[in-house]
Amino acid sequence: MRERPTTAVASMSATDPRPKDHLITRALRRELDVLAPEVRVEGPLDAAEAPERLARDVMDEIRRQPSDDESADGQAERVNDVLRGLGVGDFSYGDAGRPPRVLQGARGVGV
Repeated sequence: MRERPTTAVASMSATDPRPKDHLITRALRRELDVLAPEVRVEGPLDAAEAPERLARDVMDEIRRQPSDDESADGQAERVNDVLRGLGVGDFSYGDAGRPPRVLQGARGVGV
C-alpha cells in the first residue's frame, strides 16, 4: 500500500510535469525519489525568503496535527512548545497567551 502524501501537495503528485514551488520536506523528497535527477528542477532556498517559507511549513505541520477534540488552551500550548523549542531569544512577544484570547476591536475612550 502506498503511503498517502502529507505535504501541501497532497492533492497533486510531485511527479506531475508542471511548475511547482514547494519547500522540499522529507515526505516530498520520498515522492521525488521516483524521478530521475535530470528531470527534477530544484534550487536552493533564498535566505531572504527563508523566514516566510519555513514559517509557512511549520504552520502547515501544526495544522496537520489532529486537534478536533483539543481545547484552545491545548492548541496554544502546542504552539508555545514550538516557540520554546526554537531555543533562541525571548519569545514573550509571540507566546500565545493562556487562555487564548482574540482582540476584536477597541472602543473610543473619549480622548
